[in-house]
Order: sequence, then C-alpha cells, then structure tokens
Amino acid sequence: MDFLAVWTLEPPKVKIDDIPNFWKRKIGTAFRAYDRNNDGTLCYEDLMGIGDYFVKTGKMNRKHADLVYTSLKKTAEGTADPPCDMVTFIRNIYANLIKKDKEQIAKLNLFEVWNIWFSALDADDDNYLTLDEYKILWDGFGLDPRFADIQFSWMDTDGDGKVSREEFQDAYRDYVTNLDTDENNINRFFGPLIEL
Repeated sequence: MDFLAVWTLEPPKVKIDDIPNFWKRKIGTAFRAYDRNNDGTLCYEDLMGIGDYFVKTGKMNRKHADLVYTSLKKTAEGTADPPCDMVTFIRNIYANLIKKDKEQIAKLNLFEVWNIWFSALDADDDNYLTLDEYKILWDGFGLDPRFADIQFSWMDTDGDGKVSREEFQDAYRDYVTNLDTDENNINRFFGPLIEL
C-alpha cells in the first residue's frame, strides 16, 4: 500500500492545526498533483486518469505503460470508496508518521510504488533517469515545468547529470517523511508548494 492509501486507515486523532504548516503544504501539493480533475477528492478514477495521461503524453511502450498502471493500481488498492479529501489525506499521513510505529509505516510501503514509477519513466532501461525522462513525470502530473530542472538537480546528489533509482527513492522518502519545517528545503518532488 502506498502512502496515498492511508485514507482508508483509522481516522487519526490529530488536529490539522497541530501539523507543521510546511509539511502540510508538501503533502497538500502531492494531493493536488494526484487530484487530476481538481474536485477536491482523490479516488480511483483520478489515478487511472493520471495513468492514461502518462501513457499518452510519455509515448510509452507497452512495458512502461503496464508499469504505470501497476503503480497506480497499487496506490489505489482499497481506496476507491469513499473518495478522500485533502484534510483527511494530510491528517492520516501525518498521524501514521508521528506514531513511528514501524509496522504501520512498513504497511505504507513508501517505496514500492515509486520504484515502479522509476522503471516506467526509465525509457531506455539503463537504471537512470535523464532530465527528459524525468520531465514525463512532471508533465503527467501537470506540474509547472519551469521547476523540473531544479528538482532534478536536487535529486542528482552525485552531480553526474542523471538520477539513479536510489536518488529518486531517497527524494521521495525525504519529501514524505521529513517533518523538518525549514522552508529552505528545496525538495519539491511534486512541484512548487501550494499555499493552504
């Protein structure tokens, strides 16, 4: 189950006002990226719509298209009904992160889905993403393309001009689990942060 699937977990006993604003903005930004139809809720149809868009705009071959849909179906497991709103989404993820319950965090499976995404984006199967391959992710989520280069450079920790699977997963892990409130942390995995 991906972090997006946490809306099916027990409702948290966390007040939205008790969550650090910077972190809320990060997770709210991820929510907006997935809420493809901008109706304020996430559901199965949003996720499959993202898949359709990725496959079409990324001109993906069958193998890579199947990986996109596999990733999104894993994300959607058990989440089709009822749809999740942004506040519930943020509260559930935060509640599970602060519990520091290793078993629960393991269930969130923060990395399996993004490992699949990496493989889907890696068009030449060389285990690295080029900037052009990475931009397919930004385009598919409808993110502001002006910032793709900045995020790519942030992920490219060894400065070799490409992003390895490990660098990609580390960036995703940091984005979701780092509760640091430093506004200068430029990890913008899902683009520029929204205001809440």
